[in-house]
Amino acid sequence: MEATHARRPADRRDQILDAAAEAFGRRGFDGVTVAELAESVGVTAPALYRHFGAKDQILSAVTTGTLDRLVAVAESHVGPLDGVDGVDGVDGVDGLDQLTRDLTTEVLDRPWQVVAYLRERHRWAADTTRPTQREVELFGAVDQVLDRAVAGLTASDRRCRMVAMVGVLRGVAERAPRLSRPAADAFIADAVTAVLRAAPVHALAPGRLHPSHPETWRLPPSPRERILAAALPLFRSRGFDGVGIGEIGDHAGVGASNVSRYFGSKEEVLVDIYDRVGARVEVAVDDAVASASDADHALQNLLEAYTEVAFGAADLVVVVSENRGALPRSEIARLRRRDRRVADIWRGVIAALRPELRPAETTTVVAGVIALVNSFPRHEPDALPDPSAVVPLARAFVGAAWAGPDGPSPGLRPRGWRGPGPTGQRRSCS
Repeated sequence: MEATHARRPADRRDQILDAAAEAFGRRGFDGVTVAELAESVGVTAPALYRHFGAKDQILSAVTTGTLDRLVAVAESHVGPLDGVDGVDGVDGVDGLDQLTRDLTTEVLDRPWQVVAYLRERHRWAADTTRPTQREVELFGAVDQVLDRAVAGLTASDRRCRMVAMVGVLRGVAERAPRLSRPAADAFIADAVTAVLRAAPVHALAPGRLHPSHPETWRLPPSPRERILAAALPLFRSRGFDGVGIGEIGDHAGVGASNVSRYFGSKEEVLVDIYDRVGARVEVAVDDAVASASDADHALQNLLEAYTEVAFGAADLVVVVSENRGALPRSEIARLRRRDRRVADIWRGVIAALRPELRPAETTTVVAGVIALVNSFPRHEPDALPDPSAVVPLARAFVGAAWAGPDGPSPGLRPRGWRGPGPTGQRRSCS
């Protein structure tokens, strides 16, 4: 072992951070041990502790480094107007295109860092419903470039597009290891640019149109429902592992000792939440494609239906998307089967509209569009826009990804429509 230490590479710290980012991104912070991280880079746990005193220090270094790089990329594009009037000028449009290319390259170069940062944000943000200072700086820089490049956007319009951009980049990051580089960089950058430059929708201004806790989740009479209702905001604000089962019982007003009468463990509470979200999404997807006359109509229905589900149950969606690593192994296969059935519907619609895409590209488009919608409950919980303002952004992304800035949007290019078929037996939503 002493000989190994003598040959220790100078970039060992970076190796640890890269391995940790992928592990945290795939399995979540609590799903990874220090021993596993050490083994993945060929060192012992004590050797790893020479670089980082604790596992949470590794996560902090991953998230801090990710934000620092993204902010640096964005701020490098903020400069003087150089005599341009600031709207639709050549400098502004070219600057936006270059910004999206540079951000896309940064994300695809380090995809797991981005996924880990967004997935584990609740661990280091004092208030997960509000942006940190570095996030404010990132959005501020992008906002300046966007304002210079695209005429007619209000501050709310620009914010809506930036949140959508973050969602797309997260979805793409999760698929990045399966993409062919460098061609993917340009294709994705074009799609992100299409989202940012989508025509503004002023009919309905962003506002608080969907409560964080829909009526069905306001302390219903059943103790089981009260437990679930109490668990949601706790998991949302502090993460699954930051909440104790007794605390959930106290907040539900049933007492800590009585929780076990309805749920055998905290993990069972999370599984129930997953089942409820999955049932709502599955029913919405089935209904969306069943009434569609062609693939373009099916896409519109899918986007409208999914956005309504995501915005109407914001806490549910965020808890589900951020805590997959905490699911018990015995339930993962069952839940993944349902996720795949729903994803197959999305892929069938996208493939009908975009037959030129390869399977990996189609799957990436699906991941990107779902993450785009989910980014709003995650980042704008207290000011969700009307779904009608978000759906056009999602359509712009679907049309532009792998098609260039003048791709087949909004009408796309549907081929013969036969419908992707049902996901299975219909279920009632609870």
